[in-house]
This record gives sequence, C-alpha cells and structure tokens, in this order.
Amino acid sequence: MVPHVVGVNAPRILAEHAEVAERVLERIRAEGPLSTLDFERGPAIDWAWAPTNVVRAVLEASTVTGVLGLARHQGNRRHYDLIERLFPRPAGLSRLRRGTAAGVGAAPRRRAAAVPAPAVTPRPVMPVRLFHTGMSG
Repeated sequence: MVPHVVGVNAPRILAEHAEVAERVLERIRAEGPLSTLDFERGPAIDWAWAPTNVVRAVLEASTVTGVLGLARHQGNRRHYDLIERLFPRPAGLSRLRRGTAAGVGAAPRRRAAAVPAPAVTPRPVMPVRLFHTGMSG
C-alpha cells in the first residue's frame, strides 16, 4: 500500500474514514479542543512516513483541508478545534458579491444558472504581529 502524503491525500483519508471523521468532528463540536489522547485508539493506517493511528490521520487531514486548526500545543501534543472557533468572523463583516465592490465590474442583473458553492470558503485576512526571537541561523 502506498503511504499517504498528508496534503495531497487529505480528502481521500477523510473519505476512506468518513465514520471516524464524523465522530471526531462531533466530539470537537461538543467538547471543544481535543487531542489524539482524547479518543480511543483506532487501527493503524499507512501514513506519510510510517503507520499511524486513524484518528491522528483524520485530525491532520481535517487540518490540511481547513476544517480544524491547532488550538494549542502541550509539549508535542496538538489540540485541535474547529477553524471557525479559532478564527471567528468579525462582527459586521459581510461578504461582497463578486464584481460589486465599489461598482467595479457590476453587470446588469439577470437570473443566473445554479452554480455550486466553492470548495473553500474565503476568510478575511487577520493581522499578525511578528517578533524577533534573537536566535540566528
């Protein structure tokens, strides 16, 4: 069996282990940030470099696909939470329709055919402060 490459195969991991993924998401929705230790150990599956617990693979794949994010680290232990709880939408921020910002590209209104929603929901860019650690190298 070919090992999974995390970023490329994340959707496949989630599809192959849909029941595990749903259980993991239900618990995180209900309980907040959780780590792999908060779940029963599942079967090992092939992973990027060595076999790993299916729950860990689902957590990592959900992070790569933008469903979960890292809430915190405790040593080497990662705690995952829903991305919308980690990066909430600022109050009052509304989505702009494509081509309507400041009237740019506005077209006459007409009934459009049904278009599927994008796979990834655009999120606002959040300001980040960077600092120098004093370490070189």
